[in-house]
Amino acid sequence: MLRPLAFILLAFPALCALFNDQRILRAPKSERKILTPQIDADIDQILAEFHSPGGVGIALVHRSLDSRNQRLRLCASQRHARDRRHVLGDRFQLDILAAGIGVEERESGHGGSVLGFKSQVTRFPSQDLGVAVLSNDEAFGGAIMEAIKFRLVDEYLGLEPIDWTARYRAQAEDAFKHRPQPTPRPSDPDPPFMSFSQLAGRYTNGGYGMPNLSLVSPAELSGDIDPDCTEVIEEIPTALPGIIDAAIPIFLVRWRVFGGLTHVALTHFNGDVYIENASAPFWVNVQAFTGAYAHFSKTDSGDGVGVAMQGVWGAGTGVGAPGGDTVEGKAEVWFDEM
Repeated sequence: MLRPLAFILLAFPALCALFNDQRILRAPKSERKILTPQIDADIDQILAEFHSPGGVGIALVHRSLDSRNQRLRLCASQRHARDRRHVLGDRFQLDILAAGIGVEERESGHGGSVLGFKSQVTRFPSQDLGVAVLSNDEAFGGAIMEAIKFRLVDEYLGLEPIDWTARYRAQAEDAFKHRPQPTPRPSDPDPPFMSFSQLAGRYTNGGYGMPNLSLVSPAELSGDIDPDCTEVIEEIPTALPGIIDAAIPIFLVRWRVFGGLTHVALTHFNGDVYIENASAPFWVNVQAFTGAYAHFSKTDSGDGVGVAMQGVWGAGTGVGAPGGDTVEGKAEVWFDEM
């Protein structure tokens, strides 16, 4: 099978050069030595020609370093006629052959994750190398896998070792310092427009099912317990330790809708707004969504009650926030009371 190759002409310090030879050259692997090219500090980018079986285009080697691993980045502005811009991975090495011509080492892969199970599979086709790393660490599994993966790749390719553990630890520590902080609940919060016991019950949305909101605290507000809530309440001490604050009204929902989570706890914040319990550090079955909240309200028609979920799903890049002037109109997802 013909492997894609990329040829780069490293220019003299004051020049940007275009390599016009259309031939694809190969060299025995034993004659290559993998190096990270050194570019003169006066050069911001080097113009070169990108060769592959799919076509020829213009490529730029940028002097700027990648934020994750401090390697040079190769950006092809036009790989061939159908491509506008293509980034050839965020970590690559050049095989220095002769006259400054380099062969790109291309990385391809993908990761996957659900609660308690993480994986990362990466391939370097030109080196006949594949690396698979698995982790069950929920908090730092992604960083752990990346550090292990790149350490193995460096060893196999004979590269100068990098302290990937220290690099990813520094990133994790920086992210922790800048993590979103939960807004404290007011000392004297306003009550909702309906009593807590009246808001409890089953709600429905055509795409997300029928969550049953069980009022689990304070006990004196619970009143008559819905039979469907009895089992949820009984499993709190063993399945959800530390989640319930007996002094604050909380709705607990057994609801498998958030990609692996099993329960959602809505803690009364102020008025008709409820938030996730971001103070509970447990990841077993429950995660805290900082910035996520539920807002109870009358329906726009005025003849019913519903709850708007906000800040959980997200619409994706390029999609604007929900419009409207009402709670229902602004909802990310709206649930009607049954």
